[in-house]
Amino acid sequence: MADDMSVDSEAAIVLFHGQNLCSLAPLLALEIADARYEVRLVEMAGDRLELRSYNPAGTVPTMLVGSSVLTENLAICCFIADSFPHSQLLPSLPLARAKCLAWLSWFASSMHIARRRGRLPERFSDAGDSWESIRTKGRAEYIAGLVKINQHLAGGPYMEGRSPTVADLQALLCYCWALIDKYELIGLTHYRKFVQELVLHPPIARVLAMDRSPLLTNTLAQSHAKLPRGSVQ
Repeated sequence: MADDMSVDSEAAIVLFHGQNLCSLAPLLALEIADARYEVRLVEMAGDRLELRSYNPAGTVPTMLVGSSVLTENLAICCFIADSFPHSQLLPSLPLARAKCLAWLSWFASSMHIARRRGRLPERFSDAGDSWESIRTKGRAEYIAGLVKINQHLAGGPYMEGRSPTVADLQALLCYCWALIDKYELIGLTHYRKFVQELVLHPPIARVLAMDRSPLLTNTLAQSHAKLPRGSVQ
């Protein structure tokens, strides 16, 4: 079993990332944390041989920390937040931290799954005649989730706390997916304002520019859009 390795050591951080996929959240976290890292872009339609050599499932995000391999969005985002506490990507107070973690769990178990149902119903059933029903239900669940986020953001500028956390990065990702998947977003006024303000943060704008994100429609955000410090291969 590999020993736990602190980022304060000379361990290199490498993040395998797919454009506009769920690995966007940890990539944003690394950039906000001003971490030293390398991002390796993955073509998900390809064989992903290098990625599979570390993670046989071939999924992103996958992160290398020295000789250790981390998978799963929630775990990676929490690792980054805890390794770079100055970034305040997770609240320090126990209750606020628990609420933030609850949102991360909800994003992983609800929004990510709903999107997959809406886009890839064949992964949930071998019966082709059920795919349209699965797709329709998935999209309905995703819309309901967007509404839930919008209602929550009516109470404050961020999902939890007074500064962006990893929960906000997940919310930003879900809005990005809503644009890609052509959801009707009229009426999500609090959510839209949240996104418009968040993409103005220079670290976030840099990553979104690299990802050619549909979130970068604001010219003020584009003015900050230089490539992240992480080298791209």
